[in-house]
Amino acid sequence: MVSVYENVGKRPVDIRRMMNFQSMLSNCALLDLNYASAHYTWCNQRLGEDHVKERIDKAVGNVEFREAFQLALVMHVEPVGSDHHILAVDCEFKHARTQRSFKVEAVWLEHEDYLQTVEKGWLQCNVLGRDKVEELVCRLENYKRVLSE
Repeated sequence: MVSVYENVGKRPVDIRRMMNFQSMLSNCALLDLNYASAHYTWCNQRLGEDHVKERIDKAVGNVEFREAFQLALVMHVEPVGSDHHILAVDCEFKHARTQRSFKVEAVWLEHEDYLQTVEKGWLQCNVLGRDKVEELVCRLENYKRVLSE
């Protein structure tokens, strides 16, 4: 650990060990890599007031690594059969862009061309006579398209 904030529970932080670890990282010019998900990487598997969690597993890199892999991100993967999280380093992490969901605005209902626009989109479906669910999806996608124009 490099900070007292990397510990939760009754177990006291050994300040001397923490400072020695900080010193070693500094002497080796190593930096803690950015991480996502769970803050703590270890748990003693106990309940109640005996429950302890700590961030004792780390991925580190030197300045050259950080410059070469500026998007690197460490994922703390939930443990399976262990009390330690798995550390997975993605050197080219890119945030996934999620498609915005389509929402009908109430003000559109008051527009004079609303019903004609909806009818236009609703009737432009080329899967008529097929599966009813497929037809509904087609109609809704057309509806969305014409309202977005």
